[in-house]
Amino acid sequence: MFSLSAITAPFWHIFFEKGADDGLFGFSSTRSFLYTFGTHYILFGLSMFTFWVIGFIPDKNLSVKRLSDMINILFCSVALYYLFYVFIDSNSPYPDYVYEIANITCSLFISFLIFKLFNNYRIKRLQEKKEADEFVENAFSFINEVNKSLIQ
Repeated sequence: MFSLSAITAPFWHIFFEKGADDGLFGFSSTRSFLYTFGTHYILFGLSMFTFWVIGFIPDKNLSVKRLSDMINILFCSVALYYLFYVFIDSNSPYPDYVYEIANITCSLFISFLIFKLFNNYRIKRLQEKKEADEFVENAFSFINEVNKSLIQ
């Protein structure tokens, strides 16, 4: 569902009429807000997909996996930065540099948290696979022992 929403997000603005004055988050219309949001949301969705795909890189290629993770953390941070930027009203009481620092900090922090979440999922999946392989190995050794005892 997340992928579907991210893929279709750049097209949501089509369903709103042009020239309406129903501004949202400092945008002149809901249509312009949805267009801007959609183009940045699809980038965030792509970074989430890439985090998921990186989990399938074999552990033999650890340096490739680490490099991919670092690049994807930065990619996710940029996507989040622009998503945050969409929601900040231009009529704010604070100077722009305060928002820039806050956006950059939050983007990097949230990207790192997302990386940790996916990394924990990968580790859990690998542990479950290891336990399943161990179970199958023990089951086969038990069956072999039973066969040997029946043959004797």
